[in-house]
Amino acid sequence: MNFDLQSTCCFTGPRPKNYPWGTDKACEAKIAERMKRAVQAAIERGYRHFISGMAAGIDLLAAKIVLQLRGEMPEKGISLEAAVPFPAQPLRWDKQTQAEYFRLLASCDGKRVFSDAFRLSAYHERDRYMVDTSSLVIAVAGKPNGGTARTIAYAEKRNREIVLLNGHV
Repeated sequence: MNFDLQSTCCFTGPRPKNYPWGTDKACEAKIAERMKRAVQAAIERGYRHFISGMAAGIDLLAAKIVLQLRGEMPEKGISLEAAVPFPAQPLRWDKQTQAEYFRLLASCDGKRVFSDAFRLSAYHERDRYMVDTSSLVIAVAGKPNGGTARTIAYAEKRNREIVLLNGHV
């Protein structure tokens, strides 16, 4: 898939076990609403191509929101790309999350896979690809030393615009 850097947005955020709000569903719903507003604002600014890393948590939430908005606004030409570190990524997740992953993956407009099998570096390659091909990063803060923090730091280094959604609600 080839898209203009200026019309591409990616997402980063923690997995459920690292949510700053823990298991508080009301806080999770507030984050989902903030995420939806951020994606809508990006669409209003001309962003049309979105990339999700397809990890459990914020990545899947973002993918779900993009697909919902794509369905509500077909005239906008919104597309969703799955950036998958390796095909077996979801196989250790609970069955409900796996089912959501495969449902969302089937609805994506494109998929890029970074390794045939598990490699820790595949996560880093995926994250760098998403930032390198996007001019906007919508992020939900996670642990200060986790993958989300590294991705945000890389986006800052690459002078990407970052919309940081505070995970502490």
